[in-house]
Formats: sequence, C-alpha cells, structure tokens
Amino acid sequence: MSSRPSIPIDIQRDLMVECGHRCCVCGENLSLEKAHIIAWSVTKDHSFENLLVLCSLCHTRSHDEAWDEKTLRKFKEKPWGARYKGFPENVGSRKVVTLSLDTTLDAFEGDKDRILAALA
Repeated sequence: MSSRPSIPIDIQRDLMVECGHRCCVCGENLSLEKAHIIAWSVTKDHSFENLLVLCSLCHTRSHDEAWDEKTLRKFKEKPWGARYKGFPENVGSRKVVTLSLDTTLDAFEGDKDRILAALA
C-alpha cells in the first residue's frame, strides 16, 4: 500500500484546463495522466508547478527516454494545443468568438447536420 497522497482535485482540474484536456506533448485526449516534472520520490511535491498532463504513452516515454526537467517544463509552459492548434493562451475575459443561431424551423432544417456535427 502506497503512502503517497492523491493529487488534490483542484490542482488536477487546473492542470486539465491548462492543457485543454490533451497531452502536453502529443495532443492525445485519451489515457491522460498527471506527471511530475521533478519526481515525487525526490520532492514529495504535488504542486501545480511541478505537474503536467501526459498521455500514458508519453508518460512512459518520459521515463524510458529520461526526459529532463528542462524538457518537461517546456511542454508545461507551451502545451501541444498552444503549439499546434492556436490554443488561446491567457484568454481571460476577452471575447474569442461570437455565435448566433436562427432557431426557426426552416433555418434549423438547413443547418441541422452542420450544427449537430459541431455539437458532437
């Protein structure tokens, strides 16, 4: 039985928001894990600053390939979404997009497939 405490829920939530619910390295959105930048065994530190989100494959690679602290911090500072998808950094309260939807039956029928695909 491990005596290592769980990562606090608020920190887990903040980590997921930071990376857009994707691996910081490759952008995968499945099998996500919270990984320590400096190993737990060294620091006993579950702080937001010492954690990032990796998919299970990248997490394994980080250990197998001995990714260093500098490499992991770069992925945390600029996760995959920010590097490749124009993921908005520090959006704050500014308007990112404005949407309008005509809900009359005729208008909806013409756009129904497009709207349903966007919502999916």
